[in-house]
Amino acid sequence: MAKLKEEKSIYPVSGMHCAACAGKVESVLNSLDGVKEAVANFASREASVEYDPDVITPEQMRDAVQRYGYTLHIEMSEEELDRMREAEMRKVKRNVTFSAVLTAVILIVSFAFHHGGTAVNVLLWCLATPVVVIGGRQFYVNAWQRLRQGSSDMDTLVALSSGIAYLFSVFNTLFPEVWLRHGLMPHVYFDAAACIITFILIGRMMEERAKQRTAVSIKNLIGLQPKSTIVVLPDGTQVEKSISDITIGDILLARPGEKIAVDGIAVDGESHVDQSMMTGEPMPVAVRKGAKVFAGTVNGEGSFTYRAQSVGSSTMLSRIIALVKEAQGSKPPIQRIVDKVASVFVPVIISLSVVTLLLWLFFAKDNGVTYGILSAITV
Repeated sequence: MAKLKEEKSIYPVSGMHCAACAGKVESVLNSLDGVKEAVANFASREASVEYDPDVITPEQMRDAVQRYGYTLHIEMSEEELDRMREAEMRKVKRNVTFSAVLTAVILIVSFAFHHGGTAVNVLLWCLATPVVVIGGRQFYVNAWQRLRQGSSDMDTLVALSSGIAYLFSVFNTLFPEVWLRHGLMPHVYFDAAACIITFILIGRMMEERAKQRTAVSIKNLIGLQPKSTIVVLPDGTQVEKSISDITIGDILLARPGEKIAVDGIAVDGESHVDQSMMTGEPMPVAVRKGAKVFAGTVNGEGSFTYRAQSVGSSTMLSRIIALVKEAQGSKPPIQRIVDKVASVFVPVIISLSVVTLLLWLFFAKDNGVTYGILSAITV
């Protein structure tokens, strides 16, 4: 039996907002023919996919994930990815600032005019509407997309809780007599709707900052490799070439203070090389003819030439970067348990919320509807 041809790739994924989202992306990819194993990591916002390229293509995987509201970026450079994530961070910051300011005003008005009244309720309605419509738009859009696919995530909970609180308050503002006829006070919860959205947005902003920090180690490692180096031709002339143009066997020049371009063996000259990024040893290592040198390490005061032995993805530095990426994209056993819990978390919480509402409706003697809805929102 012929062995399957397998490739393993790591793709950035956008649109994941919780562990349940990562679980959905993972299950979608694993359900595709040709995919041997897929692991989606919410923290690193990436999906590691091992697949048979003769059976399935990255484009087909992207289209499958896209149907569920997520985006698998199969042809995006690091620079484009950084720009996209920076734009997302700026958007989150704007939403947080906008929502936090209005929510603060809502809380002040709510505490200052605790007993409310039609005029105060209308004012709170006007202040809460931009928070719900603009600040919370992403939650409602994402929840609707998940609903169309028959799934749910944390955005579903946020959309339900803030949306019900807002609509219930709008109803009580416009039709207070419905409750007054039954001897109930038409309370409004615009402050609750605004606070839910603002607090979740603050959490998202902190989350985005944490995610950005997870990529710093890789960026630092990538920054260790120079973009170009000096190649010594057979006739002795020196030509500057891009790292991508270096081939095995080329003779390269390491000048004082420069970073070693690729892995190789010294052929002429002497120096000391700082290899602390590779070994952790702070003392520079003496380099003479026959000594090995590694990409990303820093040459000292001397200069020497060396023959390229490993280039591109074969260098020690490139392998370290690949291992770090793979580690960030993998999951420890405890996270797999968390993902299993997250997959049923949202349906369970919604069920508990409905049960809470029904218990209030059946067993509360006074204000059962009001307290039932408020309790359901709280759950």
